[in-house]
Formats: sequence, structure tokens, C-alpha cells
Amino acid sequence: MSKDVDLKDPGVQVKKSVCYFCHNNCGLLAYVKDGKVIHVEGDDSYPVNNGELCSRGNINYLFLDHPERLNYPLKRVGERGDGKWERVSWDQALDDIAARLTQVKAEFGAEALATAGGTLRTDDWARRRFMNLYGSPNGFHNAHLCWIPTFMVETAIYGWCPFEIDMSSSRC
Repeated sequence: MSKDVDLKDPGVQVKKSVCYFCHNNCGLLAYVKDGKVIHVEGDDSYPVNNGELCSRGNINYLFLDHPERLNYPLKRVGERGDGKWERVSWDQALDDIAARLTQVKAEFGAEALATAGGTLRTDDWARRRFMNLYGSPNGFHNAHLCWIPTFMVETAIYGWCPFEIDMSSSRC
């Protein structure tokens, strides 16, 4: 937040939101002015974090308008590794991707395509549904390497509920 920003300014609105930087999905209050988030803080009424935010949660709004954030499709125009790109429309990008996926399937079969899922901060259902419609069973997810072993150890040590943390009592 800029030191010049007054959160009590009449043009500032407070909107309830959630941080998605980890699985806790902590509640936060987003201070918005002229359509831009200018500050965030923990939401005292949210039961998961009781108004507390970690270091990432406290600065997550900085990622929204970061100058290196990609908000539109780019297409490589130089050789791989040259770092030369041009902005293209969403229609052009999607048409190009569809044509390439159709070519892969025609030449090598649907099983030539594989995907890897993330940590469910995005809609993993859509990725799995796409793979089903494409005809490939080759969908991998990090749950087998990360979540499941972690949950099993946490369950064995102190019982279930690995996400119910007490951030207000944490000294981290």
C-alpha cells in the first residue's frame, strides 16, 4: 500500500474476499479505489483466519497489477529462447491451440496428450473434463506426491483436519 493512500477516503470501498495463495483460503478485506485494490487485511469475521494473514496474504494485492503479470495471450515470433513475443487475440490463441491439439490427436492419438494438475487453486474439474472429452486418460495430479502423504502423516500424528489452523495463536 502506498503511504499516500488514505483508507478512510470517501472513494475507498471495502469488499470481502478470500486469499488463494494456499489451501487455507483466508478471508480478507480488500480496499478498492477507482477499480484497483490498494490494500488488503485479514477479515475478523472469517472463521479460518480470524483476521490474521500470513506474509504472502498481506501482499497478495501487489500481484494484481504487477508489470510482469501476463493478462493476455502472447505468441512467440522469434526462435525458441529469443524472448520475442507478440500479443494476439484470445480467438487467435484458442484457434491455434485447438489446431495443434487436433494435429497431435490425428498424428499420435489422444494418449499423446498428458496434463498435470496443480493445487486446486484453479478449477481442476475443467482440466479433467477436457482430458475426458479429448480421449486421454493421462491426467496427473500432485495429490499423490504431496497431499495424500502429508494428510496420512498428519492424521497419524495428531488426527485429521490439516487445514484448521489457529493463525491468531501462531508465532510464525
